[in-house]
Amino acid sequence: FITYQIDNELIAAELLTGKILWKRQGIVTSSKHFGDADHVIVIPSESFSSNSRYVVLSGQSGEVLRSFKLEEGESPKFAFERYLLTEKKDKETLRLQLKDLTTGKELWSHILDTPNYTLGQNHELVLIDDEGIISFLDLRTGEKKFEVKDKITAQHTGIFMLQNSRQYLLFASEPFKKKRGVSYSSLSATSFGFNGTVYSIDRKTGELMWSHPLELQGIDFSQFLDLPVITFGRSRNSGRPSRQGAEVDLETVDLRNGKVVFKETSRSNRSRIWIVPDAVRKNILIEPFQIRLSFEEPPVAAQKP
Repeated sequence: FITYQIDNELIAAELLTGKILWKRQGIVTSSKHFGDADHVIVIPSESFSSNSRYVVLSGQSGEVLRSFKLEEGESPKFAFERYLLTEKKDKETLRLQLKDLTTGKELWSHILDTPNYTLGQNHELVLIDDEGIISFLDLRTGEKKFEVKDKITAQHTGIFMLQNSRQYLLFASEPFKKKRGVSYSSLSATSFGFNGTVYSIDRKTGELMWSHPLELQGIDFSQFLDLPVITFGRSRNSGRPSRQGAEVDLETVDLRNGKVVFKETSRSNRSRIWIVPDAVRKNILIEPFQIRLSFEEPPVAAQKP
């Protein structure tokens, strides 16, 4: 079944037929709701915070089973099915824990050396400890899946992760100083500014394949990550306007070995860039710059039309 809300009424309906199973009124407008096959968890507010109240409903009838708030010092980080990942500060200790919201029981907890952690697309919890060791944990059980042998030496301010069928791409942010008189902006709503190092980790072996530094670049989350290359780009304004548009720093990296195969500064009046793959010709086209890259073996070679 699915649940949806109309004004202050929460409705549960069969997924295939749309037949209404039950309704519950008095739910705060724009409340959040999630759950599994047997439960619906409602957060009766627009925000997801430490002060939120969690109401657990029966998936069959909509009846209230339990209602509660998190403990003092505990903040929510990620919710899925009937589970909630929380972060709890206790004096000088920072602890991650996974709770079953239907029972209120803690399933596992993990003390963090640093706040550098992120989540993967398949319920992975990725940590970097104070010694620079990258660990992958199973989010459901808290058990360690594998540990990357090579240590990271740089000091990171935060991490996030992308992945394809071959590898994990772990982006570790590092502090940076903006240049005087220069401003930077993302190329689109799906782009994210980044300064730091990207680490490629083999999904089968857990080994570090390569690492590559990125200085004040931008990552477009809409591009196809199963291509042999990944393209970075950001807009740079040095205070000198041009009819051709802002300067755009482009950089393309071979995902197989981490080598830079294309690096150029162009100009564009467009508000975004986009990647067009051509499986027949085995190349990609970076628009609107009309830059075509081949991804035949040996490693990628850049060609301008």
